[in-house]
Amino acid sequence: MSRRLLLNRPLLGWSLFIAVASGPAMSRAENFTVPGSAATLQGAIDLAKANTSTGDTITVASGTYGGNLTIGEALTIEAEDGAKVVLQGSSAEPLIQINAPGVAVTLHRLILSTAGPAIVVNGGVVNLRNLVITQASKAIDCQNTSGEIVQVTFYRIVGDGIACNGSTMTIRNNIFAIVSGTPINLLATPIGATALTSYNLFFQVPDPAPGEQRGNPVVDEADPAFVDPDHLDFHLTSGSPAIDTGDPSITDRVDDSRSDLGAYGGPSPGAHSRPFQTAGVKVACDPSPGTSCQVSWTANADYAVSGYRVSFSAPSAPVGGVYDGTATEGASPQSYLKADVCSAGTTCAGPLTGLSDSITAPDQPTGLTAGIGDTRLKLSWNSVASATSYEVYSGTTPGGGSLVAYGLTEPRYTLQNLTNGTTYYVSVRAVSQPILSAIVNTLYGADVAATTKVSAPSDQSTGTYGTAQFSVLSSEVAEAPQLVVGFPPLEDTGGCFIATAAYGSALAPQVEVLRVWRDRYLSTHAPGRAFVAAYRVWSPPVAARLRRSEALRSLVRILLLPAVGFAWFWIEWPWMAGACALAGIAMVSRACWRRRDPPRA
Repeated sequence: MSRRLLLNRPLLGWSLFIAVASGPAMSRAENFTVPGSAATLQGAIDLAKANTSTGDTITVASGTYGGNLTIGEALTIEAEDGAKVVLQGSSAEPLIQINAPGVAVTLHRLILSTAGPAIVVNGGVVNLRNLVITQASKAIDCQNTSGEIVQVTFYRIVGDGIACNGSTMTIRNNIFAIVSGTPINLLATPIGATALTSYNLFFQVPDPAPGEQRGNPVVDEADPAFVDPDHLDFHLTSGSPAIDTGDPSITDRVDDSRSDLGAYGGPSPGAHSRPFQTAGVKVACDPSPGTSCQVSWTANADYAVSGYRVSFSAPSAPVGGVYDGTATEGASPQSYLKADVCSAGTTCAGPLTGLSDSITAPDQPTGLTAGIGDTRLKLSWNSVASATSYEVYSGTTPGGGSLVAYGLTEPRYTLQNLTNGTTYYVSVRAVSQPILSAIVNTLYGADVAATTKVSAPSDQSTGTYGTAQFSVLSSEVAEAPQLVVGFPPLEDTGGCFIATAAYGSALAPQVEVLRVWRDRYLSTHAPGRAFVAAYRVWSPPVAARLRRSEALRSLVRILLLPAVGFAWFWIEWPWMAGACALAGIAMVSRACWRRRDPPRA
């Protein structure tokens, strides 16, 4: 008995470990993302509430998020570093309602814009750091709360900035700009407690009332000089009185100097250590066959921005997000000091010259089809992987088409203003031209070539340059536009006459299958084209007879089922036709061989 227990001790130990590890007691704080873990912030808050642990974190990507939020547990909500996250409210209800007595709630790096109260707190501990609150009827309303309000920018507040009753808060390094009510209204503090209020800037606010607590020292009636408040960018421009005037004990996010005031001052991880994403990126190239382009973008007026980094790929688009182009100026990426590329006011630009234009010709387009319409043909074909554009050729004689459309970026085009009943011969050609693809990052840090304080990459912009390469023309498709009348009367969309009449619409999926099979396979060889030409002659009268009889249409639909199924299989699995043909030949050969070899006695 004792030996059996000894032998099973490892198993017993692992069983206990698994049971404990999978139980509620082992739940750990989670990091939820928006979007990702949830599409909305409230959805992520609900996930955190369902988690049995405490102290979860919700990290929010750049974007504008609507709705009013309710928080009732220990939680941190923060924007990604360098992300512009706007929480938008429109009603008179609080944008963020915190009801979490006995636990701590932290908000980091968010922009709150609402017509009602921005943050209402009932008890507990709140840490509000590096926020922007704008347009609110009241910015922060707290009851019986402790914590801190640090590095917050209050802008265009209709009522009070901070209105706290029975609360002990640390209030410092904030900016109050254009506040109609009282910037800091501490209605009552707990007996024996003192609010720590210091190093705040006040601009266009009412004169202080007797006993009003604005703290000391203060920066008074000084325009903080924001970058672009109309577009919710509250970084500081050069010369702002809020630069390096914060509490000396709080260092800056960029260079460890004395902190700035407002939402973008203070140390990381609370403050942003990366600038906002670069905007307005464009690529402009010299006309063909030139090999020079210029990348331009909107200048960032944030005084801490030191430069920009341009990553580019040429002559082909980046693969797997790797920008590995080379130019006379050097290999990708190229880093620039702000002063060297932003001398033209609000726009910055960096040249890239001597770009390689060595590319190969694209593959021949395949799968060209032409849908019939009234005086038009609707063309479509398979995409070509390396093509940057397409050209369409059309004419009324085989092989005699001329260029009728170019620069098409999608594998489709509609030929207009054609003559009904006239056969048009159409083909397409793929074009590959050298392409410059570029993204731009904004930088903090004096050494622009080595700094790691880099914004999220901009949206990609592209431009073509150099000498284009062309594919051979696709197989030619012959089709005649005409008005097709279905039963009941239908829009004049193209289709096979008999099938269209049988199924009642040229848009029926069975008709589309037959049309694609005809254009893609039947019209690619002489016997098939002869059959199509004969079909156009004798099928319209048959289709007209079908439209007058529901019984005939039902019969023809049944008769067409094998043809539709055969065409569908051929389109989906082109090799099936060859396999079926070989199987048929084998079966016939076997039957003939057995006839030649009589049974033996």
